[in-house]
Amino acid sequence: MQESSENSAGNTDKTINSVLDRLIKPFRKIRLDADRLYTRNHLWLQKRDQNRWRLGMDLFATKILGQVTEIIYPTYTGFQGCGSQLLWVNHIDGMILVRSPVATMSLQLNKRLRDTPSLLLADPLGDGWLVDGDFQTDEDFEYLIPQKISSQWLTQEVEWLFQELKLQLMNKVRTLASETMEDGGIYVTDICTALGPIAHRDILNSVLNLP
Repeated sequence: MQESSENSAGNTDKTINSVLDRLIKPFRKIRLDADRLYTRNHLWLQKRDQNRWRLGMDLFATKILGQVTEIIYPTYTGFQGCGSQLLWVNHIDGMILVRSPVATMSLQLNKRLRDTPSLLLADPLGDGWLVDGDFQTDEDFEYLIPQKISSQWLTQEVEWLFQELKLQLMNKVRTLASETMEDGGIYVTDICTALGPIAHRDILNSVLNLP
């Protein structure tokens, strides 16, 4: 009986490690673009001209997000302070608020993204951008990642995610073991399916919320 329990535990650990490796692998391949600034709530800023910047969601966040059904923009597009409500993303497990990491004097919305929300996942660094604005990047350094440490910051974020996923998978060990064994069961390849809606939403809120 003891040997059987040990074998079962070993198979469970093997299953969890296999799922964890599949989930984290895409994040370890992410590289940051040198011509963009990155923020602590996983947005990017790319300069257009003078004070005009384009803002989008980075690959780290979009790989966690899952299916997107709607982008909800505010009706007011004038001055927005740091931490203000920028827009809302309706995703597979609910609605999440995206806050502006820096102040902006005016906003231009991405109407194409509003009409086709899937662009946020399909092309987050290109056509899936969120807004253009006169972002005051010279004044708001608190939530911007200095470029000289951006790679180090990303490595730390991936390690944090690894530990969070590991903890959640351990908490869900019995269910996962029955769902992901290599005997014809479900082959988990995304965070939403692996963790379930509550844990997925909690991790996403941790990633996209300002500290």
